[in-house]
Amino acid sequence: ELEWRGYRVRQVLASPRTDDFEFPDWEAIRDADLVVLSVRRRQAPAGMLAALRAHLDAGKPLVAVRTSSHAFEMRGSDNPPNTTWADFDTEILGADYHDHYGKGPCRETLVTRIPETAGHPILNNLPAGFQSTSHLYRSRNLFRTVTPLLNGRTGDGKSETEPVAWVNTRENRRVFYTSLGDPDDFADPAFRRLLLNGILWAVDDFIPPHEPPPLDYAGAWQGMAVPGTWEDNSAGRLARHDGFAWYRCWVRVPATWAGRSARLRVPEVYNAHEAFVNGRRVGGAGSFPPAYANGLGEPGDHDLGNTGLRPGDWNLIAVRIYDHDGRGGFKGTAPALVAGGEAMPLAGEWQFRTGDDPAWALPDDSHPD
Repeated sequence: ELEWRGYRVRQVLASPRTDDFEFPDWEAIRDADLVVLSVRRRQAPAGMLAALRAHLDAGKPLVAVRTSSHAFEMRGSDNPPNTTWADFDTEILGADYHDHYGKGPCRETLVTRIPETAGHPILNNLPAGFQSTSHLYRSRNLFRTVTPLLNGRTGDGKSETEPVAWVNTRENRRVFYTSLGDPDDFADPAFRRLLLNGILWAVDDFIPPHEPPPLDYAGAWQGMAVPGTWEDNSAGRLARHDGFAWYRCWVRVPATWAGRSARLRVPEVYNAHEAFVNGRRVGGAGSFPPAYANGLGEPGDHDLGNTGLRPGDWNLIAVRIYDHDGRGGFKGTAPALVAGGEAMPLAGEWQFRTGDDPAWALPDDSHPD
């Protein structure tokens, strides 16, 4: 759910022994853009906590799950300052952890939205309410920079209402925390969506909005904004599409371009592409499977000569793209036609379709007139 978006993920795992305070490879924290924390009552190497403090002091984001509210706080009064962080919950998460309701197996925690913050993007695609297998935490004294997003109550209705997910923007730092996260929660689509949205919010990335109506991108031409990637411009519908897709647009070229030498510029296409004008291939960058090669670093500047366009008439521009992984489409500026010092940017809505058919390069009766 993260790697296809272009994120590189490294794990720093503690020893399974609770008396072993080593976190091998903790040095990865120093280079991290985001730290996702899931730790319970551990001492940590002094260097690791110093790296985590430096990360947060630099204003970098944090996502913390469940027991991270007492991640580095040992029970009792034995909390050496260099290897523990007893006030992590209040200093960083923005609330004071006061234990939890119930002992032994948890029957259920009922989770609901908070009406005042129901429009927050972290709640996109979450149901209005869902159940969690996590014991309900008592989280008190929320700091003024905290925005609660979800509340919880025990299934028997005997608890107070407690916040179970919030963001904290103290010191212009993005922190997302949820007290949910029992192992069984990770099988729940609602919790997985909450955690994914929290991560995307923390790094200020696009969060897919509420599920849009389906569109048949494989069976018919659909509108697609250019520039941009099809993941970003499809409201999440094509979030997992890698492989072939075609873009097409009709453009009426000025009659004054007659006799001019023209070029079609197609910059920064992910990953390989070839371009067509009125059904004729005019160039490409990279190569397609089975001998795939990324064409991103190639210029994408295609010579049309002085006969490649029909001045004063409609012309079909088609771009065939193969996306190997990550986002696909136009990551830079929109394609443009250039002739005699004049440029015609082709930004706007194009026809778009997933799949691969050479006939899609050919003009048809879909032009505007």
